[in-house]
Amino acid sequence: IVVACNTISALALPLLRKETSLPVIGVLEPAVAKALEITRNQRIGIIGTIATIRSKAYFHLIYRRRREISFFARACPLFVVLVEENWLKGKIVEDICHYYLKELKKNKVDTLILGCTHYPLLKKIIRKEMGRKVSLVDSAEEVVRMSKEILKEGKLLVSRTKPAGHHFFFSDEVPNFRKISRQFLGRDFKAKIIQVDQNV
Repeated sequence: IVVACNTISALALPLLRKETSLPVIGVLEPAVAKALEITRNQRIGIIGTIATIRSKAYFHLIYRRRREISFFARACPLFVVLVEENWLKGKIVEDICHYYLKELKKNKVDTLILGCTHYPLLKKIIRKEMGRKVSLVDSAEEVVRMSKEILKEGKLLVSRTKPAGHHFFFSDEVPNFRKISRQFLGRDFKAKIIQVDQNV
């Protein structure tokens, strides 16, 4: 099971792991592992939602592994809104990006974790603001790599010739799901609304 959300990974991963015997993979650990591998000056930045940043989950993961790392965090709540409204370029987006990232630049981070799965859609503009010398770590890309390794180790990796089916379940109405699925995944998907205690 992949918890493909930084906020849920930060706040609920231990609880979710207690609920099942299946491997439960969050997005934080793979992103931290990659950031620690590639930083050159030991100065790592993280951008995420308010809840992710307040949880200090990234800080604790980094500190447990390497105490000498200087760590700088910034909540960027408007980034999610920009992505969901498909505002991915233009002066307003550049100004918001500059406002959020200026302190991280000032603190000379050389590695920046994109700590929300929405943020890679703003990667181009974030890279422009931070400069080419700053490495961007996409938590979604890193969790895919880790998931593949876990599946290989457990001999669960299936090589398919046909595309897999996709099923999306929600506990509430998601009026813009089709728009978002088109934007993120390039096609329309149907969603099914279920009760949280209902078996799927």
